[in-house]
Amino acid sequence: MKKYSKKMIDNYILGNEIDGYNITELENDKDFMMLVIGTTNDNKMYNLCSDELKVNYEFVKYLIIKFKNNIDFICEVADYYLAKTKEEINRLKIVIKMIELTND
Repeated sequence: MKKYSKKMIDNYILGNEIDGYNITELENDKDFMMLVIGTTNDNKMYNLCSDELKVNYEFVKYLIIKFKNNIDFICEVADYYLAKTKEEINRLKIVIKMIELTND
């Protein structure tokens, strides 16, 4: 896992220049975006993520667990993932996790 400094994360969140990095690449980097979302605790940061990242199983699982109390958001994340990926085992894992969280 790449190490990103707190200052770099903060600069991204504040919209400041980040020398030596391409924003598009950062928004496609699972580790970076997980740090950003973990720091801000803001599910709207999901909208900044690349489409490729939105179908990364580990990233989607992280979001579903982190925002488990926001049913509308995790359903949006899971629906997008399920519509775009063909990885049957991971699709099944996401479906099971969503059943656990939404089965009221």
